[in-house]
Amino acid sequence: MTMIRNMPELVEALRARRDELNISHETIDAISGVQPGYTSKILAGIKNLGPMSFGALLGALGLAVVVVEDPQAAARVRHLWQPRKRPVSPGKAGALIINRSDQMLMSTNGDVDVAEAVTEPPTQN
Repeated sequence: MTMIRNMPELVEALRARRDELNISHETIDAISGVQPGYTSKILAGIKNLGPMSFGALLGALGLAVVVVEDPQAAARVRHLWQPRKRPVSPGKAGALIINRSDQMLMSTNGDVDVAEAVTEPPTQN
């Protein structure tokens, strides 16, 4: 497995895969759905991969990205890593701190809500 650390290395990996498959840029364009000539511009370094073209080109080449820790990069910056500071609160935390189910069932206009209405089962004649 090749570890890719920057955009030039990623473009080189895409070129290598194109060569391995022995397919043209036009074929990659057609499979990925990008505009004609787009693959040539990316692999020549004229254009950068964007959020849409990144996944499209990976898919056309039958590739996927696996994120792993880079031991060299981690060793260089590990001493700079600071733990996240989160507020400490008792009990629940996050978006659902308050139970709102009772409030949500209350009527906004004073009428009896459907959830509160007592219905009689239908009688059969």
